[in-house]
Order: sequence, then structure tokens, then C-alpha cells
Amino acid sequence: KVLCYYESGAVDFFGPDVIDINICTHINYAFFGINEEDGSLRPDRDDGLLRQLSGLKSKNPNLKLVISVGGWGEDPTRFSHVAADAEKKAKMAESALWYLQTYNFDGIDIDWEYPGRRGGTPVDKENFIDMLKVLRNKFDENGGYFGTAPEKITLGLGFYGHSYTLADPNDHGIGAPTTGAGTENGNYNNVCTLSDDWTEVWDDEQEVPYKYSGDQWIGYDNPKSIGLKVQYAKSRNLGGVMMWAVDLDDGDGSCGAKNALLEAIKDNL
Repeated sequence: KVLCYYESGAVDFFGPDVIDINICTHINYAFFGINEEDGSLRPDRDDGLLRQLSGLKSKNPNLKLVISVGGWGEDPTRFSHVAADAEKKAKMAESALWYLQTYNFDGIDIDWEYPGRRGGTPVDKENFIDMLKVLRNKFDENGGYFGTAPEKITLGLGFYGHSYTLADPNDHGIGAPTTGAGTENGNYNNVCTLSDDWTEVWDDEQEVPYKYSGDQWIGYDNPKSIGLKVQYAKSRNLGGVMMWAVDLDDGDGSCGAKNALLEAIKDNL
């Protein structure tokens, strides 16, 4: 399985038609929000994008579409309030089922970041488990939408890196002291274009690349390191891999092959 998160905000520069649905077995729409007032779900775009994604099934009938709810940008206290209220949890399950049936989606992903944190409560974890049970029961009553056995695990891959400002430009190895975040966008579709005045290094121990220029440093994954991670997932008999996010790949081939990271996944599966 190859689970591809798709950010709805990317639709203007990386439309659903750019996603390689012959590699992505699942597409996770990111994100839906949750209404604190009654527990219903709300997409962060109009339903045109949902219909575009649903239309991809005409090209690949085996494609699975998943609604992802939450994410870092969603106020976690909304989850806390809904998860603590039986009626709101039931409404959430009803709303989720409606979206799945209306737009021909196949499942739901709850990305609550994080129970008990960022304004949450001590009972969030227990309430989260109960919320999932309510969702599961609702879906089971309507034919079931959970196809993956609990013991199946997917390995998460990042199509983005993190940038830092080095404390000493001459000390730029793994673990070098930093003074804070860097100035460069860490998304692969940007990092791969950085060449002038940038030096790329492969670290044999971590089996990943990094780049530095002056006091700027970026750690990230490239096709080689992504391929090694896929091989690791296979060696451990995992269910597959997922990535955040497919629209952060080199979609237009600015650095060579289009969607180089996604292709690396395909080549190593």
C-alpha cells in the first residue's frame, strides 16, 4: 500500500490530476475540520475538490480515498469538546458516513494533534478511544469501511525536510549546534532546486542527505533515501508506506524526473 496525503490547499498548483494513481493506492484528503457546536465535519474547500478526487476512480477503480480530519491547523480543543459529548460523537460519525457515501470515499483518518495537549484535558485519551469506537460501530452498521487489519502498519515518509540556522557556518555536520529555524522552505520541490552555493552531503550512518550553504542547513529525504526506507518497510513485512504529502514532490520535474520521490517508492516496492 502507498498512502498519499494530498493537501487541499495545493489544488491551485498541484491538481488531483497530477497525482500518479498508478503508484498511490490510497489518497488521504487533508483536511476536514470538526465543528465544536455539534460534532459534524466540515471540508476546508467546496465539494468540487471532493468530486475531482472521486473522479480519479474512473481511471483506477482500485483507488481508495480517505478523509483526514484535523491536522496541526485544527484547534485540538474542538476534538476535546466533541469527544467528551456522546451526542456530538454520534453526530460526527453520521457526518463522516454521509461524506463517504456522498462522494464515494472509502475511509476516515483522525489526525487529532494531540489528545491531552495544546489545551486538551486529562480524559482526552480515553474519550479519543471511545470516539473511534463510535465511528467504527457506525461504519460497521453500514457495511464497514475499515479494510486494514489492526496489526498492519504503514511506515510514514516525509516529502519535506527541516531547515536550521547554524551557530557556526564552519560546523555543518550532523548534530552541529544551531540557533533556530532556517530561512529556506524544506519541501522537496524546493530543496531539490538548491544548487548554487549549496553543498549536498550523504550521511552513511543515517542514510540520508543534507545540504548547507553559509549558516543555512537542511535535512531532508531524496529518492535514494526514500528508496532505502521503502526497502526497510518491506524487510519488516509492513503493510506499506504513506507520505506527507504528495504535492510536495517535484511534480513538474524541475530537478529531473517528475514526482521523483513517488517514483522511488514505486521502484522499490
